[in-house]
Amino acid sequence: MNTCGECTLCCRVMPFTNECAIYDKYNERHKYDIIYPPGKSCNKVCSTGCSIHNDKPKICKEFNCDYILLDLEEKFKPINCGFACRLKLKDEFGFGSRDEIWIHFEGEVNPQDFYKSKKELIDELIRIVWKEHGYLPVLIMNDKEASEIIL
Repeated sequence: MNTCGECTLCCRVMPFTNECAIYDKYNERHKYDIIYPPGKSCNKVCSTGCSIHNDKPKICKEFNCDYILLDLEEKFKPINCGFACRLKLKDEFGFGSRDEIWIHFEGEVNPQDFYKSKKELIDELIRIVWKEHGYLPVLIMNDKEASEIIL
């Protein structure tokens, strides 16, 4: 069974405060004094991982990337491949018209260029996820923009 271990990529690429507060579906950011806007790491990330790991918000407790959920190979661990993959359900945040696969990465490169740089690995992962969840659209995104990719 896979675990996060030393990986904190989700704490750097999936913000849920400031203009991204819509993703804080339990509205707990104030309770935990979390500051996690786009382009920044969560303020609770420290050299050993999460400083509030034992008492973290429900949104963090519930989240697992596909590396964990699907017990994927080590090469798909976000800290190793440079991106985190997750299933985003259409009603998860109270908006959306379809289920999607979201691939999050950090950095300034645009999503299409990031995809091209990791195409073989991303395509392999998407095929694994499709076997589990069925064919779904794939969005690749950083904190500034998103792009749908077609295999």
